[in-house]
Amino acid sequence: MLVMLGSGSFDGLNETFWWLAVLGVNPLEFPGRSAVVLPNVLGLVLANLALLAVYALTIRAGLWLARAGIGWREAVCRFAPSLLPIALGYHIAHYYLSFLVEGQYALAALNDPFASGADLLGLGTVHVTTGFFNTPDSVRAIFLTQAGAVVGGHVLAVILAHVLAMRALGSTRKAVLSQVPLALFMVAYTFFGLWLLASPRGV
Repeated sequence: MLVMLGSGSFDGLNETFWWLAVLGVNPLEFPGRSAVVLPNVLGLVLANLALLAVYALTIRAGLWLARAGIGWREAVCRFAPSLLPIALGYHIAHYYLSFLVEGQYALAALNDPFASGADLLGLGTVHVTTGFFNTPDSVRAIFLTQAGAVVGGHVLAVILAHVLAMRALGSTRKAVLSQVPLALFMVAYTFFGLWLLASPRGV
């Protein structure tokens, strides 16, 4: 679950101007994907290790605060499912633009699967467009949808983490204390996700 989240996060990070600057690549003169394969693989591995380390430390800090009677490894495994809504939110946000374009191609194929002039869905001729990138209002709506997916995923994750803590620790006080470091981490990760959405991309 952590690898799913870390890989999704790095998939967004590796397209940013910031990451390309770290690699010393001019995003306006991109040399091609093969030129950045090795640093991107290394970055992917490091991003996942960093996420695992920070997550494990927040769990450990929470257990210490709550004086919880469960083991650290057990807690990491028990609370890991709380990250799934974040991974889903990142997936929705990251691939939303692809969905808007590729979804039109899928709709056209469903309407006329064999390019025989059929109109199975009654849509007539489907013209694929990217015109929704042309106005500030539509771009704002797209960004707010993506941001809503990220924030919504984090909110669900915090709620799920609290439910899991209540089950594991059996006390509201202990559950809240155990979740303070994790909640702070989730807030920071939310800001990171929103920064990824707003960052200029070079690939």
